[in-house]
Amino acid sequence: MHISILEKKPTWELKAMVKALSLPVASFLNTEQDNKKLEDCKKILKEREKKTKKSEIDESIELEKQGKELSDSMSDAEIELRGNFPKATDDQIKKMLEGGI
Repeated sequence: MHISILEKKPTWELKAMVKALSLPVASFLNTEQDNKKLEDCKKILKEREKKTKKSEIDESIELEKQGKELSDSMSDAEIELRGNFPKATDDQIKKMLEGGI
């Protein structure tokens, strides 16, 4: 199976192929083509894992930036109220701040 065909397969299917082709009995039964497919599947999975990890890190950094911007835009009193009343809506927090609660 050509690597371009394997790249279109979902991750779960590639993992199942790796598992099946890596079984101890498979080492006796696998053809050269099977061994090539095994190596290609492992390569594709490794590349996908790198992309996923990178995107998770990028997403985490973006969330940190958004959190920093949000906290910078709030007063200390508002931050304290939000900590004490985590389920309060923005309107409720605003009323508390205006009322001096």
